[in-house]
Amino acid sequence: MYSKVTRNEDYKHHLRDFIKREYGIESISIEAAKRGFYGETWKLISSANAYFLKVVYAPEHKPFYERSLPAVQHLCDHGIDFVGRIVKTMSNNLYSKFDNATVAVFDWIDGENMQTEITKIQEYKMLARVYTVPTSGFPVMSECFTNKDANDFLSVGAYLKIGRYCLCLKRIALKLSIEPRDWMSFQKYAGMI
Repeated sequence: MYSKVTRNEDYKHHLRDFIKREYGIESISIEAAKRGFYGETWKLISSANAYFLKVVYAPEHKPFYERSLPAVQHLCDHGIDFVGRIVKTMSNNLYSKFDNATVAVFDWIDGENMQTEITKIQEYKMLARVYTVPTSGFPVMSECFTNKDANDFLSVGAYLKIGRYCLCLKRIALKLSIEPRDWMSFQKYAGMI
């Protein structure tokens, strides 16, 4: 966790009260949800609906998370129904601030994230729908995929391959107890073999 706050019943009660104040959602219960890669994820149950809460404390993730929410909203506004629709705050914002974290609330989507070889075809069909969403009026970075881009990509790949090779040589040199000052000679010699 990126916060020293204990996630106990008091914390959950505080979070539920916050959601009621900011979103107007009177909850019955809240439980940890096993979704997402960073941040806290919660399932909030009200008398009428279930919601997904994502609470992000990490300062390095918050700006990206906040900037991603308009994109999610844009996708939902254009018919993408397999991502959770954002529930806006009572002030009509896409997210709110809680305990030094960024919180967004989404409609709950039943199911588990599977991502297996069996699901690939369905996943690609869903992704293909995302590419049909118009970007007009929404700032989206795009790639042009020129020969220069391909060459840049290949040169980075070659650089990374060389880097892995050098790292492997350094590991071998360490195992052979070769002094760091002799690594370049060892690397040059190894390259001639």
